[in-house]
Amino acid sequence: MPKTSLISPLLWQSLPKGDPDAWLDFLGAHEQWHIILAGQTKTRRQPMDDLRYNLAPHDQMHRDLADALGLPDIGDLASFDLEDDNAFQGWTFIHALDHHRLRLAAGF
Repeated sequence: MPKTSLISPLLWQSLPKGDPDAWLDFLGAHEQWHIILAGQTKTRRQPMDDLRYNLAPHDQMHRDLADALGLPDIGDLASFDLEDDNAFQGWTFIHALDHHRLRLAAGF
């Protein structure tokens, strides 16, 4: 089983909206998870420079990872408006759960 020292993606469920330091910490850990998952599944990784405003490439990465791991699609991660408080909370919750299941399926 592969090993990693990365934090659990479940912690992202409590990501505070509007905290620039928390957002940057999240982006760094999130990027590392995508690097590891893409390497494990041999899927393509997209740059996430504009994650807050363009969720479509990120959504596709999750779909590709789920497909490579034989998991059902979790649903649309691209249509959330991360400027909206409720949508941001919903996205962080669903996104964290998806990363958790991807991580477990990949053996991490």
